[in-house]
Amino acid sequence: MEVAVGSLRLRFMRTVRMDDNSTTNDLPPGFGPFPIHTVSTYAKTVPPSLLSRGGRFISMWKHEAMWMLFDIAAPQSACAVRIYVGGINALTGQPRNATWDGKQDYLAVKAEGKGQRWLDGISVKPGVVRQFVTMPQGQGHTVEGQITGEEDVGGVQINVCELYEDKVSFKPPGLGPGTFDRCKTPHQLGLKAGDIICMKKLLPRSTLKDRLKASVTSPTAVLRLKAYRTLVLQWRPKGAKRVVQKANEQSQPTPEFGIAAGGLISQKIHRDNLPALAYDMENPTTIHISIINPEIFKTITGRDPLPSPITQQMYEEMGLPWFKANDQEIPSADNFSVANPLAQVQSISSMGSQTLCTFCKINVGILSFSECFHTSCEDCATHDTCPSCN
Repeated sequence: MEVAVGSLRLRFMRTVRMDDNSTTNDLPPGFGPFPIHTVSTYAKTVPPSLLSRGGRFISMWKHEAMWMLFDIAAPQSACAVRIYVGGINALTGQPRNATWDGKQDYLAVKAEGKGQRWLDGISVKPGVVRQFVTMPQGQGHTVEGQITGEEDVGGVQINVCELYEDKVSFKPPGLGPGTFDRCKTPHQLGLKAGDIICMKKLLPRSTLKDRLKASVTSPTAVLRLKAYRTLVLQWRPKGAKRVVQKANEQSQPTPEFGIAAGGLISQKIHRDNLPALAYDMENPTTIHISIINPEIFKTITGRDPLPSPITQQMYEEMGLPWFKANDQEIPSADNFSVANPLAQVQSISSMGSQTLCTFCKINVGILSFSECFHTSCEDCATHDTCPSCN
């Protein structure tokens, strides 16, 4: 139910899809994690596109929503996590490997539940995200398709940069307690030219060999040491470019989904109290998570997919709660110090060809009632009157 990427422990959580309108909603609930499967386990049955990417895969329904839950494994105390949807940074709208002029383009995940614990969508303005919602690739509705004009990558990519290990500590002279913060400048520490500081070599952390010995009595320790790196090579003729197909053109069903933008959710991206230079940004641990539709999931695994999710309307009719994050005192990250392409990404319902069914609010409406012009999907087309008007 969780995937280890370096020291990060990540779960993809099932949830309610929020109404896609101008209202900014509180945090939706979690209905448990999506099962995560290893691509190589199903090497004989997965499509070639999944096999070439490797990594893991989850199964989701079209227009289903999810959020990500983060934790960190000991002995690490922090890591920097970049989330990409179809190769686009979920905080900045920039492609992978793009420089961001020192701005915070990552989530700061800390031990003991500190730092960023979850992410519900792409950051479209300070304190607000648009919910992660699945859409088939090739129609131009995904975040990747809208920003790049192509839909080659799909899925979710996780990039984890570990905190540098302290090998020495610095402290004032004398026997008194306290050490200098290695991430602060001499000016910030109140030091001036001519001041004397003491340097002490620290004992190294336990070696990999020591950890493997300890794992004999603790099988989970081995699992926590696994770091998954995925290298994907794709051949394309020089000068060739894949063009996103227009929504009104006929297309073949695709087994893979990308991430599109859904309703607005109130969520702050926490500012890191450490500078980016505290992390090993040059040597990240990465993994690709493919998202496949339920039909191909059963073909690959032989298992039935999870049932279709409930809507926000159904959830509210059941009288169930929403949630607020208690983070008013935590400063926001500066990922919006310059223009952010994610602010221009359109939500699914704002793209004209994707009006949702009035009945289920999950599938796309393909039929229209003549009296009121509300829509119905194929599954709900047995109704002869509009529920919103009668």
